[in-house]
Amino acid sequence: MTDPSKTAVSAPASKLDVDSHSESRTRRIGILLMCGCYVCFACLDASAKYLGQHLPTMEVVWARYLGATILALIAVNPFSSPNVFRTRHFWLQNIRALTLFASTILNFYALRSLQLADTVSISFAMPLVVALLAGPMLGEWVGPRRLAAICIGFVGVLVVTR
Repeated sequence: MTDPSKTAVSAPASKLDVDSHSESRTRRIGILLMCGCYVCFACLDASAKYLGQHLPTMEVVWARYLGATILALIAVNPFSSPNVFRTRHFWLQNIRALTLFASTILNFYALRSLQLADTVSISFAMPLVVALLAGPMLGEWVGPRRLAAICIGFVGVLVVTR
């Protein structure tokens, strides 16, 4: 006969192992997706830098958003699901869209006057800004160790851009 206290202890431990395994897998997938994201952003910046040498900046921005619109329409297929464009947060969505649009314009203008390596190294300051805004805006407060690591990385950015 088995001791019920040992069974009770071993059941949650195995559940924790499963949860920890799925959490670890989810983190690995997230890391891979972020790496892919950075590769896509690097390609976007490189193509914007190249096109910015031959075309007006606003035309390059227009082409970027035309391409993004076409890809988004293919991905969501609004003809089969017309509710895909409905949102409960209309103004927040529009503010987000305008902020992204403004950041794209500013980035593409910066690429005209800076080298690609400089703009990329400056963009590495973004984790510091995101970490500082995550608490007040989202309630996701960054702990002191992570904030220290981000600040050390930011010092590295300052060294590179200098």
